[in-house]
Amino acid sequence: MNMKHALHLSLSVFCLILLASSAQAQPPNSGFEDWVDNGGGFLDPVDWVTSNAGLGLLSVEQYTPAMSGNYAMRVYTWDPGFGTFAGSAMARFPYTQRPDQISACIAANVMPGDKVFIIVALSAGDSIIASPTNCTFWMDTNVTQYTCLSFPITYNADLDPDTAMIIVAAGLTGSPQMGTEIIVDDISFEFNTGQADHIQAPGARSISPYPVPAADRLTIPVVLAQASRTRLELYGSAGQLVRAMDLGMLPAGRTERSIDVLELQNGVYQCVVRSSDSVQQSRITVMH
Repeated sequence: MNMKHALHLSLSVFCLILLASSAQAQPPNSGFEDWVDNGGGFLDPVDWVTSNAGLGLLSVEQYTPAMSGNYAMRVYTWDPGFGTFAGSAMARFPYTQRPDQISACIAANVMPGDKVFIIVALSAGDSIIASPTNCTFWMDTNVTQYTCLSFPITYNADLDPDTAMIIVAAGLTGSPQMGTEIIVDDISFEFNTGQADHIQAPGARSISPYPVPAADRLTIPVVLAQASRTRLELYGSAGQLVRAMDLGMLPAGRTERSIDVLELQNGVYQCVVRSSDSVQQSRITVMH
């Protein structure tokens, strides 16, 4: 083999490795372009398991127009004749990275009292690294046109995962309502979101502000080992401090504080709560 051919081969192998690495960084079929007959007469997105297999009623389907490409995925509630049930689609796949956020372009119609969901979990063997408890993102309002949102992934362990799971659901509540639907396209994991290093304090504990996303008010749970004066800081995606406020002297144990987020622009922020002996933090999403 001459030097020229060897160089071309080396470059080709490098490109294949690069493409493979890039592919592994994202969920499978994340643009919902590929669909296959699930054996029951309905199409399912490739690499996703859906509620279509239940009682033979369609609850997940191709949707056009998409945010990009030919198709998006529509998930909606369904009624087999004896009640209304949630529609869902789940992808579970090998995964070894630690993303900061999950992003998706969505539209939604949510009936009163109902919700739509995007749920994330990361695990290593039997250990849960990012739990659905901290990574369940829901909406109870309509989104009339595609809106691209990012939701924070909160970790509860320092391990590297081996498996990821994503669930998209409509009506996953105690009382699902007919007519609730979520349309989703371009799901992706995001890395290195640009938060300034100084706000990623070593040993900081995770907290779970709610709701996610927040439209007008955000409730922040604070857990203190002892009574302490406490300060709240919100940082933008470039690490800039956008708000700081004194929460006052808080007692030991769990306390909740509610703040107004109406003046914040839509986006993802880092929330940091500092006390005399601890730092607690989480990413939050604001969408009006």
